Amino acid sequence: MNIRLQQCLLLLPALMLCACATSTVSESQSQTDIAFNLIKQKDYAAAKTHLDQALESDSHNAMAHLDLGVVYQNTGNPAGARTEYNLAITDDTATDKMVGATSDSSNGSVSQIATRNLERLN
Repeated sequence: MNIRLQQCLLLLPALMLCACATSTVSESQSQTDIAFNLIKQKDYAAAKTHLDQALESDSHNAMAHLDLGVVYQNTGNPAGARTEYNLAITDDTATDKMVGATSDSSNGSVSQIATRNLERLN
């Protein structure tokens, strides 16, 4: 077997893993987007289902943690909301160090929104 073919065969598993990771993150973001629209409609039960799916795909999705905090806050679970807001801050801070802040230009970064929501809970 020639060297070029051997190199390609060695790279194939890494490329497949990379494609799966991208697909997982994309699925997580898609589920988070659906949940956000459901939250705007105050359909918190359906939003939670999509957020659980998003976090199953990507447990470090800061926006999903933020939105799940909103669901908990609006359904009488302040302890759950605090946990999710803190996870959103942690994951957003880690993302910020790697690729830049996750933000909504009108409301600020995920961390800023989560911090404001935590203040409202107190």
